[in-house]
Amino acid sequence: MTTQDTSCTSFLSATRIVLFASCLCQTSMDITPAMNISKSCVVCPTFVAGLHTLHADKKKVSFEWTFNDRLPSFSNLTAAARGGCAWCELLDRIINPVRDAVPVDRSGKETVIVFQIKALKSHDPDHPGHLRGATELILGETSLLRRHQPRAFTIHVLFSEDFNPFSPANLDSLRPALSECLHKHRDCPSSVEGTAPTRLLNVNMGDEVRLERIRGTAVKYAALSYCWGVATSDAGKDYRTLWQNIDAREKAGFELKELPKTLRDAVLITRRLKIPYLWIDALCIIQDDEADWETESVQMMHYYGNAYLTIVPVESDSVNTGFEHDPKHRPFVRTFPGPWNHEGTTTGSDLMLADAGSRYYNGTIWRTTWNRRGWTFQEMAISARILFVFNNNLTFMCRTSAWDSLKRNQRGSSHRAPTFLPHYPRKGEEESARNLWSQLVNNYTWRRLTKLSDRWVAFSGIAQRFSSTFQQEIVAGLLKKRLVEELVSWAPPVPLPMPPHTLANGDETSFPSWTWLNADWTDKDWGIIAYTTPVKNFLEHPRAEIHSILNQHDVRSTKLEVHSSVIDQESILDLLLPQAKRRYPREVLPALGGDKLRFDHCRCSSNPHPEEQGKLCELVSHAVISSLGPAWVSALFIGIGTTASFPDSYDWYFLIIQPTAEDKSEPREEYRRIGLMAIEDDEMEKEHKVIKDRLVKGENRRTILLV
Repeated sequence: MTTQDTSCTSFLSATRIVLFASCLCQTSMDITPAMNISKSCVVCPTFVAGLHTLHADKKKVSFEWTFNDRLPSFSNLTAAARGGCAWCELLDRIINPVRDAVPVDRSGKETVIVFQIKALKSHDPDHPGHLRGATELILGETSLLRRHQPRAFTIHVLFSEDFNPFSPANLDSLRPALSECLHKHRDCPSSVEGTAPTRLLNVNMGDEVRLERIRGTAVKYAALSYCWGVATSDAGKDYRTLWQNIDAREKAGFELKELPKTLRDAVLITRRLKIPYLWIDALCIIQDDEADWETESVQMMHYYGNAYLTIVPVESDSVNTGFEHDPKHRPFVRTFPGPWNHEGTTTGSDLMLADAGSRYYNGTIWRTTWNRRGWTFQEMAISARILFVFNNNLTFMCRTSAWDSLKRNQRGSSHRAPTFLPHYPRKGEEESARNLWSQLVNNYTWRRLTKLSDRWVAFSGIAQRFSSTFQQEIVAGLLKKRLVEELVSWAPPVPLPMPPHTLANGDETSFPSWTWLNADWTDKDWGIIAYTTPVKNFLEHPRAEIHSILNQHDVRSTKLEVHSSVIDQESILDLLLPQAKRRYPREVLPALGGDKLRFDHCRCSSNPHPEEQGKLCELVSHAVISSLGPAWVSALFIGIGTTASFPDSYDWYFLIIQPTAEDKSEPREEYRRIGLMAIEDDEMEKEHKVIKDRLVKGENRRTILLV
């Protein structure tokens, strides 16, 4: 995840620590011993009282937790926890990471500590009435630690202590959520039965399963999205469907015990959900038949999209891991006697808190192995609805809301749903389509692929669905309607250039140089970062023109015929580092630096300026461009535009290009992109007026072929 999120506010960190709580309500405002507060406790009373204020006043959404303690040990909190206060025992566990974030106070004196607690409330009318509909409590700023803010943590309101995701009670409570999605959600698919894949696994045969050929038939089936890991089961046998066993598996079936644990568990949960068929790629595609694989792989988009439900064993990292509940791995739980329930509700009266920071609770998909795989992104985005199976809970998500076996309905809360593609056609939504495409690309490009050559095929299903939904053509991963802007709307992460003569070559990907498919991103954690704020429409003049697109339907060989002004190496050097700056001593140049140029392929080095990690030093860029030679590098002017982040600030965008021919002595017509350069309009006017005037006049405009 996730995201994955791209998208978080400063108040809610993407790496926040999670605390789970349940039924935080009571009709009385008294703080009594029944709440398990030690009579001598001086730490938690304002926290508990704050919960009551949320319950008493439906308009109230926050309160302050105030107590005296020493930093950074929080010794009073720890002592209260060890002294038997159940509230403090839990709070001491979840506040532990704060100890690493606060300044050390060597005086040993107590300090007044104030934490802001905010409540996020559900807009679901069917949500139970605890804390006036609050679904989450977020610990945010403190008055003391403003300059050393800890990561925010969240207290979730739970309504169950059943940590077995496969229990009859949890599966029974899941079915109404599925039914509501099917019949009431306007943006979700409404059909129970979808057009079936070529083969499906019949799961209603006791200790056996059988492959059935039912292409084109409308049936109710589930699809499995998982991590393969290895191609053999624990017993060392190849469990996949092959030419040698396809006939037997279709005629007589085969025993369930032949499958590795993850696939076996998938069959069992599908059966318990009363879904008759299951699609698993390793079993429903003939793995040693290249023709069958090619035919079926391009249909995966439809297979996941037509499935009634996609099942994801999100904590399983191979076919042998399985995803059954282990009762020994139970989260840390504390129960506080009630009554805490809201008047008129049917939920239990006790308050249950579970520390999600413990090793046995994982309430998020975003850092799991499954969510880092490139192939699973397409499976997630196209699915009708998804059931994530954790060790201790089930989480169901669709395009409208979410449900969790421990939290129940979450509509209107701050849950981070997966990036689903719209299921129905959309018209006249150009801006939302552009933003969604940017999000899809950025989320996809921080995932991992074993084969670089799979970059497009693992994303092509998303491109096809997006294109048909928004009536937008895709050219090698870029939106055709705004192809000029798209050329400069992406850049790879950590854009430090390498020392002279050592620019890396991206040819191993075999994609055109001008698309993000060819960039250096599979070993990074941030995706194609510039794509998070895509360049908006360029000014009409001056700008580049796309004269033609060659081989558009073959992603690997698509070429662009671009007509625009080309500036030489000396002009690039002047834009990067004007003569006025070159006279400064070398050691102060990084302080004058900026973020003007990013190379597409680099193997980052700590030299010559390790303090500039994560930024681009103009001096290093200048040195690399200087080393390439006049015939080796030039810049193609693309246009003048703004970004969503800076709508009032115009930049001049260029592609750094080099000829593809081995002989660099003469200009060539065929070029590859090697980087992106952006210069602010104010700087162009004040320091580069001559270059700006030449570009406005259209001097040295020519047609080149970008490959």
